[in-house]
Amino acid sequence: EDLQKAADVSMSADLYIAIGSTLLVEPAASFPRIAKRSGASLVILNNAETPLDDMADLVLRAQISETLQALLRALLKASAWADAPENRPALAGLLAQPGFVNAPEAVRQSSYW
Repeated sequence: EDLQKAADVSMSADLYIAIGSTLLVEPAASFPRIAKRSGASLVILNNAETPLDDMADLVLRAQISETLQALLRALLKASAWADAPENRPALAGLLAQPGFVNAPEAVRQSSYW
């Protein structure tokens, strides 16, 4: 039942992001393929090559935590929520959390970026 749900979600995805996986272990390795064959864009964020790199729309070779933090920052800055003056203290608090680093350099240095 859970595998069928995962396959169904993969088939209906517009964007599938595989993060930190070798994409070698089945059945989980099938879900990105299902998504791609169903029309989704496929992004792979991993520090090593995977067998699905050639089918991906974007492959990032970067530190996962830093890259996700940079992505979150970019999304928050681009969102209307982040622009609302009443939300700026919450946004500043989130971005100031220990371990929350700025990593656009890691993303720019990716060999596939």
